[in-house]
Amino acid sequence: MKASPKNSPANNNGERSQRARRLVFFRGLTVLFGLVVGLCATEMGLRIVERVRLGDQMTAQTVDDPQLGTRVVPYTTGHDANGFRNASVPAQSDIVALGELTDVGHQRACG
Repeated sequence: MKASPKNSPANNNGERSQRARRLVFFRGLTVLFGLVVGLCATEMGLRIVERVRLGDQMTAQTVDDPQLGTRVVPYTTGHDANGFRNASVPAQSDIVALGELTDVGHQRACG
């Protein structure tokens, strides 16, 4: 009796390697899915913590300014009369940083 092509040893090895490749693919896909879900959950959690810790300091009111375009309204959300993040206007400043969102410094206490 001759072995049918479906039951031949060569065909069984091909099926095993195909199953192994499929298993590796789905394991990799599962790990990737877990990483994406974990990163999304972490991002959402950190945004919630940030909003709770900072409260309304995250959304400063702005007004039009002829030189700067826009600036923070004085005395809102932890800003001084000049729109800087100070409790009050200092007599002298050693360092002043001008920039965008990355220069705000949410971790620094005002004052």
